[in-house]
Amino acid sequence: MVVSISVYADQKVYYVGDLAQGNNIFIEANTGKPANGVVKLYYESGRLEHEIQYKDGKRNGTTKRYSESGQLKSLYTYKNGQRNGIAKVYAKAGYSVVEYANDTAVRGTINSSDGTRSSPMTNEQLSILSQI
Repeated sequence: MVVSISVYADQKVYYVGDLAQGNNIFIEANTGKPANGVVKLYYESGRLEHEIQYKDGKRNGTTKRYSESGQLKSLYTYKNGQRNGIAKVYAKAGYSVVEYANDTAVRGTINSSDGTRSSPMTNEQLSILSQI
């Protein structure tokens, strides 16, 4: 559960209620200007849950998600609000590496946690990832 949101841009910190989301962008609630900087979402425990980079109100750069214990769960790269580049999603049994182009999953692999097994994703799996 998220208890606070902070954005650091030009030494400015935003708190819950300072930002709004509209038309697929994050904006400053009091000025209507697009957010620029890093949005940090926290669990109730105070541990970091998400770290999202924004430029002109859209995701741009790295987005990271952490478990409540602090382990990295996923890492995505965005450009102008769309997933572009390599994404990694971690689980106990292993991890997935997916390449995105213009928010569409184009190829990927599923890998065992010990690195001994790797298999390509099917077109169906890639299609599902493109829709979420």
